[in-house]
Amino acid sequence: MRIVVAPNAMKGSLDAFDFADAIECGLRKAHLNHIVKIPVADGGDGTAKILSALSNSHFVHSLVCDPLNRPIESGFYIDNNHTAFIEMADASGLKLLQKNEYSPLHSTSYGTGQLIKHAIEIGARKIILCLGGSATVDAGTGALMALGTKFYNNKNKLIEQGCGNTLDQIDKIDSSETTSLLKNIDIEIIADVENLISGANGAAKTFAPQKGANPNEVIQLENKIKTFVSVLSAHSKTHAQNITGGGAAGGFAATFAALLNIRINHGANYILRQTGFFEATKKADAIITGEGIIDESTLFGKAPGTILNFGELANIPVYAICGSNLLQTPNKFEKVFALTAIEKNPQTAMNKAYELTVIQAKKLGKYINTKQ
Repeated sequence: MRIVVAPNAMKGSLDAFDFADAIECGLRKAHLNHIVKIPVADGGDGTAKILSALSNSHFVHSLVCDPLNRPIESGFYIDNNHTAFIEMADASGLKLLQKNEYSPLHSTSYGTGQLIKHAIEIGARKIILCLGGSATVDAGTGALMALGTKFYNNKNKLIEQGCGNTLDQIDKIDSSETTSLLKNIDIEIIADVENLISGANGAAKTFAPQKGANPNEVIQLENKIKTFVSVLSAHSKTHAQNITGGGAAGGFAATFAALLNIRINHGANYILRQTGFFEATKKADAIITGEGIIDESTLFGKAPGTILNFGELANIPVYAICGSNLLQTPNKFEKVFALTAIEKNPQTAMNKAYELTVIQAKKLGKYINTKQ
């Protein structure tokens, strides 16, 4: 029996590579040995590492600003073909903040712009920019400032800080220095969502609460984004509001796409193509995927949900292992094994994620054996 093991990262516990290894270990304990491991991602944490592993890449250290403008050690991957793989979360991510520091009105993507600039300085000619896990709702203005873009208010005064709080102050955009810097540089965005920049499912209303915004701040951010989108659209001569995926990373994707004509890729499909997942599953008898929490959002654009949809079309059963399973039953997964079914305390389950994954993968392997 040929089994393709294709998990996303178990956020806070295991990266996709270790997650795949743990599943393989459990399956072998159940005497299943024809296993193909393909760690996957969807634009969120770990995407750059997965893409860099497909080529001869090395890690470059870089000193940048975190979301609250504090200096931190970060970095990116670059390969021999001058392609850099940059993960926004490594410079501007929630993972860099304590929960009491979450502040989408004041956090900035400036550090991500610094990573892009550093990559270009050392010879990158193509940049794959992975946007998941950001702490920001600044529509990418912070990153653009780091790349030379100047924003002015209606009194022609330079705006010093790129953050959610200053979006509605922007009246004029001068992106000439950024355009010059990025001339002959191919940038692709990998986004894990398809939301628009504003509106009912936009960057503020959908994602700002996850980044620490209270209801009043969500309203403020939505209004500020709408004001900025009007200026952005006029300057770029685009309909920035209508860009699919533009709401990724607090509107970062829409601004970069409109201002710099950068392509946005749907994360999961892009990664699955790049990793050879579709080829590997042509002769598969089963697929096992997973992530930290499986819930309704898993089914809309995330890697496990995209794999589930593929399995249904290809008539291949798809199983899942996760930290916690919040999906209602029945659902389209053949079976879901959650670590919290063994260890009820979620934090303890996270701390013991590898060994618990091995246990659940062994149970899953025995279950698969009964289906043969």
